[in-house]
Formats: sequence, structure tokens, C-alpha cells
Amino acid sequence: MVEKKIESNEDNLENFIISVTNKYQPNTIKSYHSLLSTFSNTVAKPFKDITRGDIDRYIATLKPPTAEIMKSKLRAFFKWFYNCDKKTLPNVVSHLESNKKALEPKKTDADVLAPEEIEKLINVHANVAYKALIETFIVTGARCNEIRNLNVGDVKEEDGIIWFNFRVSKTKMRKVPVYPNADNPVARYPKYMIM
Repeated sequence: MVEKKIESNEDNLENFIISVTNKYQPNTIKSYHSLLSTFSNTVAKPFKDITRGDIDRYIATLKPPTAEIMKSKLRAFFKWFYNCDKKTLPNVVSHLESNKKALEPKKTDADVLAPEEIEKLINVHANVAYKALIETFIVTGARCNEIRNLNVGDVKEEDGIIWFNFRVSKTKMRKVPVYPNADNPVARYPKYMIM
């Protein structure tokens, strides 16, 4: 592992941001810049002098979801800083374990719709196309952006199964099957999902 030759933290951060610009979405890049700048200003040491203790003390000041995000950002940054390969983490961040469950909101039974509630939600609209749209959200678990980005050719029927091809990124698709079922309130209108 060899650290970068540039000494200033600001220069290192800018060069790191440039190196990840093509890998991530603009909001992710802003998040990297913001979180790493705050870390750099708080620790107030050159990156090459930062220790595990410095990182642990900083992370201890953060709330759990932010701490988990920060661990990920620090691992990526120091991997870049020390020119590590994909499988190697530099010693300064090798102890940082990700706890993805800390990022997930805790779900309770009150957070899940009962079948009767789903039925009421669907029956609010008389328009079958709206019912199909509501069903699409429910049966696919898709995000608003995924459904908004659907194109006509992204929903197809094959052998009685409706396939949704959601764009996850510019090059990746996520295929979700929907099986029509007259008894299931969220799978009664599949023919209206294909337009």
C-alpha cells in the first residue's frame, strides 16, 4: 500500500471525488464530498496521519444510520488513498464492519397493509388504469422513480405472467414477475398494466 503523494486533505478529497465521478450518481458524489469533508475538518489531521482511534472516536459521535454510511465512505476513501486492490482494506479502516440492519427502519405490524386495507386503497379509484398503477406499486415493491421510468416495452406478458423490467441504472435491469390471481386484490388487473 502506497499513499497518495499530494499532502493537502482538500486536494486528496478533490482527487478522490474525480476518481469516483463516473462510478456514482451525482447525489452519491455529493454525499461522499460532504461526509468526507466534515470528517477531515473534524479530525483535523493529514489523512496519512489518521489512526484507527481517530476514526473510532469520530464514528462514536454519529447516530447509527449516519455512522454506518460514514464507515462505508471511509472504507472507500482510504482504499483509494492507499491504492489498495478490491479485496484489501488498509489497516486504518480494516476493522470497520458494516451493520446494514442499522440503516433499515424498524418495521412493525402497523407498517404493513392488511388485505382489507389494500382492497380499500385499490377501490378508491373507479378507473381501472389507476387500480393497475396502485397494484404495480404493491405487487412489485418498486420505487416511485422505477415506475415513473417504465417505458411501454418494459412491461410484457409471457405465458400468463406479467414481467416488469425496472431500470436500476443505465445498464442494469431488475425483472419482477407478477402472477395474475382473481383472489388476490393486488393481482386482478394485470392486463391493464400492459398498455
